Amino acid sequence: MIFTQTMDVYSTQNDNKWNQIKELKDKNIVKISGGRDHCLLMDINGIIYGIGNNVLGQLGVGTVQQQPEVTENRYFKENGIVLKDLKSGFHHNLAVDVDGNVYSWGQNSSGQCGHDTILKVMHPKLIEYFKDKTIIEIGCGGYN
Repeated sequence: MIFTQTMDVYSTQNDNKWNQIKELKDKNIVKISGGRDHCLLMDINGIIYGIGNNVLGQLGVGTVQQQPEVTENRYFKENGIVLKDLKSGFHHNLAVDVDGNVYSWGQNSSGQCGHDTILKVMHPKLIEYFKDKTIIEIGCGGYN
């Protein structure tokens, strides 16, 4: 059995005081992963929320517009995928679902998303290579 603890999420503004992110107050956030200039948060149900820089698609919401407000990544929920972990590199992310499938999105100029393209991956995309593998843990580096 796995136990997790939910947490309130805070950020700083120019005054360097911690301020609660009100949009996440009742979301039961259990994981936080930060990239170079974006942040992803996962709630107890495996739903991902993102905030920050999105010019390379690192929030996985299908656009490259900045997201100054908390934005829900609806891909997993709409496709009935329940996540158990996520990690962020500088401008890309990995997530693993409860079945061990690995998804990636964001900048892929160095192949860091694991797909045969150097284009941005605008929505979470299953990494085919890992489909028949048993994935225990995921991790991200800056560009890998």
